[in-house]
Amino acid sequence: MIQVLGTTFNVNAYANEPDDCTTLVEGSVRLIAAHSGKSELLKPGQQALVGKNMQLSEADMQQNLAWINGYFIFRREELGSILRKIARWYDVTVECPPELSTMKFTGKVSRSQSLSAVTEMIASIDKVKLEIKERRIIVKK
Repeated sequence: MIQVLGTTFNVNAYANEPDDCTTLVEGSVRLIAAHSGKSELLKPGQQALVGKNMQLSEADMQQNLAWINGYFIFRREELGSILRKIARWYDVTVECPPELSTMKFTGKVSRSQSLSAVTEMIASIDKVKLEIKERRIIVKK
């Protein structure tokens, strides 16, 4: 549960993500974990990851709020996480072997780019190959 106390914040809560993430820009937000009842008050610039546990940390504000300005920003982010974001944005499914999903990438790309342009950018690093078939992205070594 999120209790809003006059604020600007971002919530990232998707079924295909392991945790919900709340990032506080200004004001205050109190989070209460459903599983444990643990309560935390976020300060501006903090984020909370809530799943089975609640973990507070300093937020990368540029990365967490990039979608507002029409970008994906990745900083040493696992390929699996990147592909989940791309799948939601472009409404596609992804097939990625587990051993490739932990590879880390850094980059910035406009969300207005075509799906093929985004996959070409990822593949240009020459660590993985991405193939688009209909509404699927297939990742290979």
